Amino acid sequence: MPDTAGFIALRNSDGVKRTCLSQAQQIATKAASMNTSLGATFSADVREGRTRCHAIAKQDGGTAHGGPLQRARGF
Repeated sequence: MPDTAGFIALRNSDGVKRTCLSQAQQIATKAASMNTSLGATFSADVREGRTRCHAIAKQDGGTAHGGPLQRARGF
């Protein structure tokens, strides 16, 4: 029988959170480099979730056109 609590603890562990945050930071950095003239700023964070952590790259301010986060993610 699977250890559900153990899997949840693993997916919310510090190591997994660091890995997810690193990926989100790379996306935010790439998006920022695409919009240097528009004053857009981007950041990343990670939060523990009910069953797994969640990392997000987000736009904090400024103007950005053409979906820089989507382009930075490769969409």
